[in-house]
Amino acid sequence: MVKQSQFAIPFSEEVVLKIERVCAIVATILWAIAESWYCFQSFTGSDNVRPKLATWLIFGVGSTLSSLSYFENERKKGNRPSFWNSPANWMDPWFTWSIFAVVAFSPHADQNFNKFDVACLVGSAVSVVLWKTTKSPKTGNYALQVIMTVGYAPMVMKLARAGVNTESFVLWGVNLVIAVLFAAAPIRARDTMGMIYIGRAFACVAGILAVMVYPQFLR
Repeated sequence: MVKQSQFAIPFSEEVVLKIERVCAIVATILWAIAESWYCFQSFTGSDNVRPKLATWLIFGVGSTLSSLSYFENERKKGNRPSFWNSPANWMDPWFTWSIFAVVAFSPHADQNFNKFDVACLVGSAVSVVLWKTTKSPKTGNYALQVIMTVGYAPMVMKLARAGVNTESFVLWGVNLVIAVLFAAAPIRARDTMGMIYIGRAFACVAGILAVMVYPQFLR
């Protein structure tokens, strides 16, 4: 008989669930703080923050449709959508639209739309058509992840062309931490759609931070 190590720590399902919920709560609080600061920066133009309105509209439309398709897929599987199972899908639309509302009235924001921005919004509409015609919310959700990834392009191009950082390290740095904290629930549940959503968010935010840091090395 093998003697159990005295250093072994029982890690019950109940403990894991508590850790997940703590991660979700901490992430939501951090998000609220970072968003409030970003809204202040966007409206006052402090720290040279100059957000692009079209990007936040694409994020708002994409995150809302993505969440709706995720919830529908959960109901099709017989599951009741719960905040604890996928906190990112619940909170992302609320925070994104809040930022969009502030940026829309900011005198320091780039409020111009180009053909690429419109194409991203059209792509979101096509994703919904695909979702409804195939009757597969999963298909629509995956298409929306592609649109939301491409939606970062206007912000990336704007930062690259400016040669100076015009985004907030606070918001995007916190968003990277949030993506890690929100990943706990979908990973434990082996929720493929949830993991793809978080993985896409983490990769895109890391990319934004890389472009933001780059001008600092040019000085």
